[in-house]
Amino acid sequence: MKVRYHGADRTVCPHVLGWKHGRPKLLAYQVAGSTSHGPLPTELHQRWRSMFVDEVESVAFTRDPWGTADNYSLDTNAVDQLELAVPLN
Repeated sequence: MKVRYHGADRTVCPHVLGWKHGRPKLLAYQVAGSTSHGPLPTELHQRWRSMFVDEVESVAFTRDPWGTADNYSLDTNAVDQLELAVPLN
């Protein structure tokens, strides 16, 4: 899906949805676009993005291929309370 977050256009694959300090939060793997600090890292393990849902400016669903990295884990500090998650293999 394509989102605009903190001024950057990104293509992301959502993996975790939950709550952080009472706010809805998303953990996603970014496959394209830029970050608020510049270009997307070339190191695949560094493409995880934690986003507060209420700060996402726009969302467009796409048919882009799914992206992930082998360091995906449900043991994350991105959320305090887990609601939904892509299952581990």
